[in-house]
Amino acid sequence: MLFDRGATEGFIKLDCRDIIVSAPTAHELLKKMEHYTRSHQEVAPRTSWEMSELGYGKASES
Repeated sequence: MLFDRGATEGFIKLDCRDIIVSAPTAHELLKKMEHYTRSHQEVAPRTSWEMSELGYGKASES
């Protein structure tokens, strides 16, 4: 699977890999989602997602 390979190659942190839940059928997916428990420790702070923090909406420096 794409995310497994990304984790193996170091593109995705191993503890973040479990954020994505997938299954071959809708029934299995719902079961997995019902039993999902968070395993990752890091969470991006809200300010890192604010438009102003990303540099959007600021006047360009000349």
